[in-house]
Amino acid sequence: MTPTQEEKNLLLEFSGDISDLDPAERFLKSILDIPNAFERFQAMQFRGCFNDNLTPIQEQLKILESGCAEVRENRLFLKILEAVLKMGNRMNKGTHRGEAEAFKLDALLRLSDVKSSDGKTTLLHFVTEQILKSEGRKIVSRMHDTGGSSSAKLLTSDVQKMENDVKRKGLEVVWQLCTDLQSVKNAANVDADSLNQSVQKLGNELRSVKNTLKATFREQIQSSGGSEKQDTFFVSMEAFFSQAEKEVENLEKEVRGVFDRVKQVTAYFHGNAKEAYTLQLFVIVRDFIDMIEKVCKDFARQLKMNLPG
Repeated sequence: MTPTQEEKNLLLEFSGDISDLDPAERFLKSILDIPNAFERFQAMQFRGCFNDNLTPIQEQLKILESGCAEVRENRLFLKILEAVLKMGNRMNKGTHRGEAEAFKLDALLRLSDVKSSDGKTTLLHFVTEQILKSEGRKIVSRMHDTGGSSSAKLLTSDVQKMENDVKRKGLEVVWQLCTDLQSVKNAANVDADSLNQSVQKLGNELRSVKNTLKATFREQIQSSGGSEKQDTFFVSMEAFFSQAEKEVENLEKEVRGVFDRVKQVTAYFHGNAKEAYTLQLFVIVRDFIDMIEKVCKDFARQLKMNLPG
């Protein structure tokens, strides 16, 4: 805590035996002998914490950038979206909704609401099963092709075992999606407002500390008739401020670029561009992936029950 000006004056004007002061007062008096000591401490503290404040912001921006790439480029995720679209068109065949070319992502979260007569199997189960069968057949087919198995041999194989193998292989692929979209899950936890506030706060603190330090040193120069370049601390801080200003400027540009990227990806998935600034895209995809993970667990339990006893 910085002492008041009155407290400073009392210590500076003290002319008695310094041993009469308590340890805290003696320490403070020795500090006050350093010109602009507390302004220097404030600047040193900001400098020491600058990278610690900068790094988390940069890490969050990298997460958002990676999240955009994952959701836009992941083959299996796009395949699931295509399957959902086709399923929706089949269900709405003969209506004005039966020829849709896109849908809003939040519709994914309603797939588990549509249930079969048993009340357990949902539309999401059906879509996921179609995907894991498709992926599983590709893997099993490649395995047989590599092994040189004939079609005749495949036809005489145990059908139930074959179906289980297909589902099991496909399940591994679909389950991997939960890992492949990890940055999307992390991006869903980023608070856009907090991120922007952190960037703004860092820039404001930098300008405040710089202006305060320059003002105090101007006063020092005027009172002493010296040159600010003779103060090595000020020279060192000037170099730091110059570099820090560049880093903050680059950071602000990076923030704008990342949010533009999020806006583009949101628009690509037929979303509301305004939601790009709340990062709603990542929240929806994260929740959808969590739903798929639960469905995968259901299929895993079924496959375990179908194992030969």
